[in-house]
Amino acid sequence: MLPVEQYRTGSAENPSDAEFPPQKQSKKDKIAKALHSLGALFHSDKHKAQAEDASPQKAVKELKLQRTTSSSSQTAITSTSASSQGLATDNDELDFSDDFYFSPAYTYTSEQLQQIEEIDSLWTERWGTLETLEKFESNMHLLVAPHQHLIPKVNPLEPSGTIYMGSYPGDNPYDHTDLGAEIKLPILLKELGINQIVCLQKQDELDASFTPYQETALRIARELKLTTPQFLHFGIRDVSIAPDNDVYHFVLETLLPAITKPGMKTYIHCWGGNGRTGTISSIVLAALFGLDAETALKKVNTYHKIRINPQYNAPETETQKNQVRRLVPKIVAEATDPEKNER
Repeated sequence: MLPVEQYRTGSAENPSDAEFPPQKQSKKDKIAKALHSLGALFHSDKHKAQAEDASPQKAVKELKLQRTTSSSSQTAITSTSASSQGLATDNDELDFSDDFYFSPAYTYTSEQLQQIEEIDSLWTERWGTLETLEKFESNMHLLVAPHQHLIPKVNPLEPSGTIYMGSYPGDNPYDHTDLGAEIKLPILLKELGINQIVCLQKQDELDASFTPYQETALRIARELKLTTPQFLHFGIRDVSIAPDNDVYHFVLETLLPAITKPGMKTYIHCWGGNGRTGTISSIVLAALFGLDAETALKKVNTYHKIRINPQYNAPETETQKNQVRRLVPKIVAEATDPEKNER
């Protein structure tokens, strides 16, 4: 088995692997493959037949019409509460825009629609060690390989397939190769088993440019008779970081308990699934497996390269990496403290 970082579609290291499609595909070709795959998923010969001559616009329109739209359900998002004491982000660690975006008007707040089940305890047990990761990581590419032509910007964060990281799961208006929510979400929810989605984008970013996906995800879950997905939200400005204190409390008090809740499979995303997602994912991976910051950063960037065309690093900026370096020792120590629940 080749090391995980060598599994790249069309790469010189693995040019003949039939499981991986060619990198160069037109959007029409991608839509055709998507319809064929989703036709099997929904047991529909109609979608398979459409794959012969479908244009992207017609294909997606027909796909939407094929499925019955149920009545809308109220979107559920967990709110989180961040203390204003304990940690601080040094001014020299902030991106050039942070003085503005970390002002009271833009700093992270608990944006919410409706609360879901309260988390009544903090997580205290690790999933494994560095040895655990390195024993099984060479097989991680197999978790997404059959679906990479449909969800090319998604990769697993750890070997069990319980946590994934990736790009915006809804319609992405800035990516001409994006196949849209109606194609990506069935793969995420059905094939990968995702039942919890964590959004790291700021609310004003979402409102200005992105089509909401929560209702679509809830509808698709009903149609496929899947567990109702849950949604968590922690807004971070693009190519930037949230205050250390807010990240510290979000990860310890909300994200880790939610991820490790029995039966949950989690998808962490921002826009491209690189910088913000890589930052939070590095901290999560370190906490779950007791890693130091540099090891966590290296592992997340390596797993990120499972994608067909990673394009960027994860995390992207030195500012994001420095936040991981500051927070990982504190969060790992707190998350693995056996006396924590007694305090």
